[in-house]
Amino acid sequence: IQFPIIVKQSDGSELTITGNSQLEDLIESTSDDCDEDDDNDFEDDDVDTSALSAILITGSWEVDYFLDETDKTSLFAAYTFTFSAGDAADATDGGTSVPGLWKLYGDDGSLELVLDFGETAPLILIKEDWEVATYSDTVIELTDEVGDPDARRLTFRKI
Repeated sequence: IQFPIIVKQSDGSELTITGNSQLEDLIESTSDDCDEDDDNDFEDDDVDTSALSAILITGSWEVDYFLDETDKTSLFAAYTFTFSAGDAADATDGGTSVPGLWKLYGDDGSLELVLDFGETAPLILIKEDWEVATYSDTVIELTDEVGDPDARRLTFRKI
């Protein structure tokens, strides 16, 4: 680099840099001034969770399909799932209710849904950080590894 150089900063102002140490100081002091999508939500992985969150907390859900090496959907036939704003969830099998937790977040550009209903069988089988493959107002398709033909799959359908 041939100094001096003029640097345009994120606020539009210009600064004259005369040497390497001054350039290094500028880079260190301004590294958090810009976000890749300019929404000022740093470390957000650019994944919007609000749409799926709104869908998930409306109504009740059932397991429409669960593949874990073999089709194990029938294990969940009696269960109804509800998700509350925040992170509370509930799995009900007739009169028995099992409290759980859920969380949506972004991971490397993909939407992830964490489900945890503790150690209760068969609910332990869906305790996972699921990657959201697709979703609509009535169906949420999850996988533990997109693109892997042997991946576990879980599909919720709104009742």
